[in-house]
Amino acid sequence: MAELLTIQDSIDGRLDVKSLGEAANGDENTQVVTRTGETYPSAKKAIKTMFANGGLPAQPFATKAMMTASTLANGSYAQVTDDTTNNGLYLKAAGAWVKSAYDPLTQANTYTDTAIKSVADSNAAYLKYLNNLEQANKDKPNAAIVILLGQSLNAPRGTAVQTKSSPIAKMPVGGASITQWAYNATNALWVGSYSELETAVDYVSGAGQTPATGIISAMSGGVFSRLYIGNAAIGARTLDVLSDGGAITNLNALLHRLCTLARNDGYNPQVMFYTAHGEADAAASATEQDYYSDGIRYYSTAQLYAAQAMRKPNYRAPIVFTHPPQQNAPTDKEIKAAIKRLASDLPNSIDLGSIYQYPMSSDRVHPTETSYVLRGEKVGKALNSYFEQASIDKALYMTDVTLSGTTFTATFNATVVRDVSLNFGQALNASQAEDGLEWIDNGTQIAIVSNSLVYSGRNITGTLASAPVGTLEQQKLRVAEQATTATYVLGNDVNAGSVIRKAGDGWQSIYTPSYVNYVWATGQTYNKVRGA
Repeated sequence: MAELLTIQDSIDGRLDVKSLGEAANGDENTQVVTRTGETYPSAKKAIKTMFANGGLPAQPFATKAMMTASTLANGSYAQVTDDTTNNGLYLKAAGAWVKSAYDPLTQANTYTDTAIKSVADSNAAYLKYLNNLEQANKDKPNAAIVILLGQSLNAPRGTAVQTKSSPIAKMPVGGASITQWAYNATNALWVGSYSELETAVDYVSGAGQTPATGIISAMSGGVFSRLYIGNAAIGARTLDVLSDGGAITNLNALLHRLCTLARNDGYNPQVMFYTAHGEADAAASATEQDYYSDGIRYYSTAQLYAAQAMRKPNYRAPIVFTHPPQQNAPTDKEIKAAIKRLASDLPNSIDLGSIYQYPMSSDRVHPTETSYVLRGEKVGKALNSYFEQASIDKALYMTDVTLSGTTFTATFNATVVRDVSLNFGQALNASQAEDGLEWIDNGTQIAIVSNSLVYSGRNITGTLASAPVGTLEQQKLRVAEQATTATYVLGNDVNAGSVIRKAGDGWQSIYTPSYVNYVWATGQTYNKVRGA
């Protein structure tokens, strides 16, 4: 028979329900008192206390002295929170407070100290490795690892006879040019075969290696005891394509293999690059910003791969840039502007300006086969200056233009002279231009008075046929590089461009002794004209 509930049972139940209600619904300050006299915090207060104590049943104290003065029993936990030196979790045992091994701050500090020491030890070991490697290579003769990058004007084209200096140069066993390697006979973007880069052999000039021939001619006999030549340029490929897949993989492999071969041959490798213009990107209507962004990615990656291959993390391989002949198509000008920006912004860049002074083939875009060698000599000379004299060859640019009435003065970054021996002052409107200089007033050309130009040091002063009507901000002075309709004939140099060149900086070609190479004014538009 079931027991009957008494009145006391009802009273006790009511009190218990009241306590449960306070425990469940009380605020964060509620302390529940049960009918037996025991006290418990409400759920909200218990949660608040737990978080305040770091998730442990630990009584918080601001200082260790306050904790020590407390009457907490043995087995209690306490947490000191605002003491200068004694913060942490403590356990009271046998009347004494002992810091817990679980203390989060102690564990965090121990973990951090261990991690820092591990990183420091790793860095020290790596730096020791690099230092030992540098010391091992310190007394070795230097070898130049010259890699040709880019698109059309560095891609295979034509054949040149072997330079007399070639025995000092080595190339991958498959050939100096990437398109001669057997693996990509049908697809230049396939990832290469190790056997193609396994060894290096004496350089032998063949199809598509003419820039390398000029570089070898200029650099032989300099500070480098040996040259290793590799051409990773691929024609009709945009920078976006060259930065991905097999193309960039092959560049990385080429750098690592040639550096390894140089070390195995007893040399200390030094990597350097030469890159030519972006005809493929121009054909794809790339904007200046597109080409610039792709170029930063591609050439920065090349410099990173070079540093890794040389095992010198801080090394930034020099990159020599040249510009395309400026045609009338807007995209050609966009690419040219982007190349100038790249040469200005990338570390250790060498801007050699335009290549228009070299004889062009009939399409007026590509140089002749001989011109590839001449251009290579100019690149080799610039690299010699970089490594031998620690100086950087510069293109010839305008740096300032002033206007007073109808008189203007253009200032260049070097002493200039007028030289009509090679180039013709071609222009959009030759009757209004002078020596390839054109004045634009708010979009309209103003003629430069014929024979009014005076060369003096770094300045060229001229007279306009009429005073500009626009503001100074609307004035522009151009160094023109326009295409001609003439077809190149051996001995008849009909190159486009200005006749302005750097004074006293010519050098005789090693490959073609009858040719003297000069630094010609780079095609540009100067749009920051100021008052005299």
